[in-house]
Amino acid sequence: MRILWLIDSLGPGGAEGLMPSLLEHLSAHGVQSQVCVLQSRLGNPVAGELVKRGIPVELIRVDNLHSINQILNLFRYIRKNHPDILHTQLETSDILGSMISRLLGIPSVCTLHTLSAPSKKRTSRLRNLIRRVSLQLFSTKIIAVSDVTRKHFIKLGMKPDKLITLYNGIDLSKFNITRSLPNARKSLLDLNHNDIVLITVAVLREPKGIQYMIRALPSVLNKFSGAHYVVVGDGDYRQPLEELARSLGVADRVLFLGYKENIPELLSASDLFVFPTLNDALPTVLLEAMAAGLPVVASEVGGVPEILMHEKNGLLVPPANVPCLIDACDRLLSDHRMANQMKEAGREVIMKRFDINQQVDNLKNLYFQLIHKEFVG
Repeated sequence: MRILWLIDSLGPGGAEGLMPSLLEHLSAHGVQSQVCVLQSRLGNPVAGELVKRGIPVELIRVDNLHSINQILNLFRYIRKNHPDILHTQLETSDILGSMISRLLGIPSVCTLHTLSAPSKKRTSRLRNLIRRVSLQLFSTKIIAVSDVTRKHFIKLGMKPDKLITLYNGIDLSKFNITRSLPNARKSLLDLNHNDIVLITVAVLREPKGIQYMIRALPSVLNKFSGAHYVVVGDGDYRQPLEELARSLGVADRVLFLGYKENIPELLSASDLFVFPTLNDALPTVLLEAMAAGLPVVASEVGGVPEILMHEKNGLLVPPANVPCLIDACDRLLSDHRMANQMKEAGREVIMKRFDINQQVDNLKNLYFQLIHKEFVG
């Protein structure tokens, strides 16, 4: 099988970050992949990860939907490569990829990674509408990364028979729960072995809700004086978060590390994973934290409850609720027995439902079905 993956950019982000491991595993199962990226964002760091794993990456620039000459270049590129399947990710790629694949008679698959929120901007509403119509008319099959994502898009008018749920998976071999906290903390974070480390990994956008954990931190510090909050990731919202930490007097306890590739190692140096998101379809970083053996506090939104069962393998809190965040962090940092039980239960859930090998098998089966039957839109 020859699969062409079309994606808007390869900057830091959930959809982008999933690709290197997934495509590497697909390659090991006889699926030949190459990636076409339309734009550059923050230097496209994920492109380097793909190339390291032997996955070809090519930039065919398309700045926007009005760039007719650039779109024609993309059309010619796809026609020249003529893959067995065109697999699109994210907004512009979904729109253009589904249309071009229909014109060329190539089956196309789209993965919906996010829950589109209503926008007050007319241009954003129009683009979301164009995307949904394009996928509905031209895409052969649409993958939702969680059941709540599938239901969300059906509610927006997409046909149920085109939409399937296929959970993302992670490579469990990278998240060894044999941890050496003192060494990891000193070498990676320059912290002492008896410090307490809370960590969030996310693109720094306002909807990730990190501002609420920063607001909770003074109260956490009142009880756990050795606590530090490590924020891994970058984005447009970093400066407001830094200013908030300064205004609350906790700037020396919040470590903004920026974009990092060594997520498993950073998780191994931590005590508690906090994910205060306001909306998420299926956050991969939550899977990674549980695979790394961390107890988890997360917002009860989007696809998060499809991963976490409250008080079974983590604690769920209402979004944007600082008192509940404080209470949940207190419980897991104080009750080591409960935290350990949740670590074990979390790891078990990931092994059973979110192993990357299951995702690869499901994708291979889907590709096979689309290639070996008559192409019907």
